[in-house]
Amino acid sequence: MAFDVPEEIINLAPMVQEVGDQAFPSYLDEKTLKTGPEILREIGQYVVEEFETDLGSRSEWEANAGAYHRLFTGHMPPKNEPWPNCANICLPLLTVSALQFHARAYDALIPPKEVAKVYPVGDEDIPRAERVGKYMDYDILYKMPNFEEEMDKSLMQLPLVGDVHRKTFWDPERQQTVSQYVSSMDVVVNYGVRDIENAARVTHILRLRVSEIRKRVAKGIYVREAWDLDPGTETLDSALQDEVDDAQGTQESGIEHDQPRIVLEQHREWDLDGDGVAEPYVVTVDFETEKVVRITPRTHQGQVVEYWTHYVFLPNPEGYYGLGFGILIRHLNEAANGIINEVIDAGSLANKQGGFMLGRAGMKAGDLEFEHGVYQSITANVDDIRKAIWNFDFKGPNNTLYAVLGLLFEYVERVSSVSETMTGQMPASDTPATTVLALLEEGRKVFSAIHKRIHRAFKKELQKMYRLNSIFLDEELYFRVLGQGNVPDMSQPAQPIGRADFVSDDNVQPVSDPTIISRAEKVARNQVLVQDVRSNPLTANNMEANYKATMRLYKALDVENAEELLQPPPPPPDLSPEEENAGFFMEQPANVLPQQDHAWHLEMHRSFRGDPIEDAEGNMVGERKEDRLFRELTPEGRKLLDQHIQATVAALYLAAKDNEKKMVKAAVMGQGPRLATPAQ
Repeated sequence: MAFDVPEEIINLAPMVQEVGDQAFPSYLDEKTLKTGPEILREIGQYVVEEFETDLGSRSEWEANAGAYHRLFTGHMPPKNEPWPNCANICLPLLTVSALQFHARAYDALIPPKEVAKVYPVGDEDIPRAERVGKYMDYDILYKMPNFEEEMDKSLMQLPLVGDVHRKTFWDPERQQTVSQYVSSMDVVVNYGVRDIENAARVTHILRLRVSEIRKRVAKGIYVREAWDLDPGTETLDSALQDEVDDAQGTQESGIEHDQPRIVLEQHREWDLDGDGVAEPYVVTVDFETEKVVRITPRTHQGQVVEYWTHYVFLPNPEGYYGLGFGILIRHLNEAANGIINEVIDAGSLANKQGGFMLGRAGMKAGDLEFEHGVYQSITANVDDIRKAIWNFDFKGPNNTLYAVLGLLFEYVERVSSVSETMTGQMPASDTPATTVLALLEEGRKVFSAIHKRIHRAFKKELQKMYRLNSIFLDEELYFRVLGQGNVPDMSQPAQPIGRADFVSDDNVQPVSDPTIISRAEKVARNQVLVQDVRSNPLTANNMEANYKATMRLYKALDVENAEELLQPPPPPPDLSPEEENAGFFMEQPANVLPQQDHAWHLEMHRSFRGDPIEDAEGNMVGERKEDRLFRELTPEGRKLLDQHIQATVAALYLAAKDNEKKMVKAAVMGQGPRLATPAQ
């Protein structure tokens, strides 16, 4: 073994460079040993070579992604068929589908106040879960650089191309956790890989100016030799990048001293310690010189650390890269573009006048001005001018084109689930909330499955942030964020604090509901809940149930300070049995409270109903007549009375059993009279 690989975020490349002995096994032949400088050259060579192989495997995917971007932006190449500068319209079918999905997913995945929640393993972990959830919300929404903007970009690319890569890591340069969007052009994975966790390599293409490289050298992130790297001369051709540049009208600066260098950050495995088993590393190589500038272990406490989270729109059963609206709608959009352009061209032909003129007619050639209400005099050698001129008679667009165009629109809506209700065009105002909810439910079937997929991926990303906090958490900031009331008690040594809060097996998840993809749907659901609570006989008069349902609706509407507008209901009043009986006349239910004398209440209610008299042993000892006003009770009032009597009997039973338990416990502890056993 050349040296022990430390489980830290350090650069191993200088350590490898200093090893002069033949201690490192070759990549293809582990029996061949090489020195430190030799193995670094070999690492750089194979990193670049295998990167180019992976890049070539997805060339067709890049070309298709470029076509999707062209349809999304509507930037069409010049068209000269059937004539120069003919109609060249791009209908925004793909654009509308992607924007509709993006708007819903972004609103549902990133709520305005809370992002992450932690489920504790046991009751003792509840305070810790609350602390962790509060800090992660602060870290993501306020401390993490551009998190929301990066997620915004991610959810825009996802429906268009089909997948998004997000990178979560500790940035030694900025000294903070970063979770960022990385363009599909800059994340290269071999097309034949099944999933990112089992990929042999994941390469992140970095484009760094000389000044950026030197800053990293000065901080010890890159090796000292990287200081002498010149401005870049190599570029990577990409069909997707070409389409983006054409649509945006951008091009390279052309300033030679400011050209960025291509640096490859490859997440892969390599056997550095010579044990015959490759270990996970992050190897950073300059693309032009194939020089290794950084090697860091991709492990912590024996566990492999994953940097990448792969978001997939629709899973590809035969490849790594996901499927998006681009591949699903592209051909429909292109067919619709062809039809609409034919309609415009046909209309142009029908609107423009033209034809043939007989040369022997003797008519003067050239322009002839026309004025309304004025007849022009012309000279012709024919008795009928119509015999000398023949006009083109173009019929205009064929109605079949409109029918086909409508059919294409219909299929695009079916594929993308962009119906009128989903785009915000709600039914009439008197439409019941249940009907609206049913329409939303039907319209979001495709979106719902995709959103669950996104929710799972975001959960993995949050777990990566959770793990990084267990290593790099700023504990002083942690306690400031929690506030004085949430700071753990330092006098309790068994209570975890700071980074230890993030070491447990707590399950961190997004706050978003994977079954709800829009605020409108959340509001509609809670409106249905409020209506049901108010109309359901079981909950109509339950103030607490009405309060909770209304509070859920306010939260769905993001009402500020909803607690100030809606006060919780007071505790139920402790009424006498006579007052409870009076309430039954008005069909008001009564509550059975723990502190009440249940035996007295039961006696009074039975007396009011006219039940037979019982002695202490439950034997009938006499007849009792019902109260003279009992007959005035409505059927609903009698039902409430019967239910209340049953509830009082149940409470009396539970109180008696609880008293028996206390007596048994006191007898066992020697603090009360000894109970007789059945034998005695």
